Amino acid sequence: MSRFRPFLLVLPAIILLLFTGLLPFFYAIFYAFSNFILTSKKGIEFVGLQNFQKFVDDPEFITSLSRGVCFSSLSVLIELSLGIGIAFMLSREFKGRNFFKILLCLPLSIPPIIVGAIWRLMVYPGIGPLPYILGLLGLKYDITTDGLQALVTVVLVNVWHWIPFDALIILAGLSGIQREVIESSAVDGATTLQQLRHILMPLIKYELLLVMLIRFMDSLKIFDEVWMMTGGGPGSATRFLSISLYTLILKGWDVGYGAAISLIFLYLMEVLTWILYKVISLYGGGAS
Repeated sequence: MSRFRPFLLVLPAIILLLFTGLLPFFYAIFYAFSNFILTSKKGIEFVGLQNFQKFVDDPEFITSLSRGVCFSSLSVLIELSLGIGIAFMLSREFKGRNFFKILLCLPLSIPPIIVGAIWRLMVYPGIGPLPYILGLLGLKYDITTDGLQALVTVVLVNVWHWIPFDALIILAGLSGIQREVIESSAVDGATTLQQLRHILMPLIKYELLLVMLIRFMDSLKIFDEVWMMTGGGPGSATRFLSISLYTLILKGWDVGYGAAISLIFLYLMEVLTWILYKVISLYGGGAS
């Protein structure tokens, strides 16, 4: 009996995982090959790869995916640039450093849906202080009519929310570098910028790649903040794949097509996860 005791202890967790994870996954696979529409009175029919072919031929979803890739790339580029600067600053000794570390972590403690609600109140025309202040300066700012402004706004909000994550991971990498290395370079006449570019950056390439890949995957599936702030608009300016998928399934009730897109999205995430694993194994060395 003692041989099976460890298995019995984890059995409830295994059962919970099967019912909350694997069972819905297999249902999604089943529906992906069907024409199931929740509001239709017709029965479920097997349609083969028709839903997947429909996705390939659907310009709306291809555009949504492309828009999401651009959004994620821009967000990661800004986050990584600012995160490196903040981490480099916090890696140095100065008065109040611990206070700034605590302050840096505050955005991470706010749920994404609340972040979206807060920033909606900040930037929405007629009620937000930002449009009012910019209006006093003679600048028109309206995320409900200007698609570019809406897209830039959600990018900046995403950066504000997650830049602490980037900075903390990079800071952990910088903390592992011996002070003697930096001090020796300073004695040799290296400037702060040269230290960062030629010494610190190569030594923390593992952390940089880790942050870049994790945040790209996370930004690609963003939903809460964008839905609360713009609802995917104006028009389709901020309609990313996750929002298009939500609209399709929970408003159009096209479960079959939605399940097929979900599987494609899942496959894309799995490919990115595999790349992340390979990068960590390649550059992480013993840390991986």
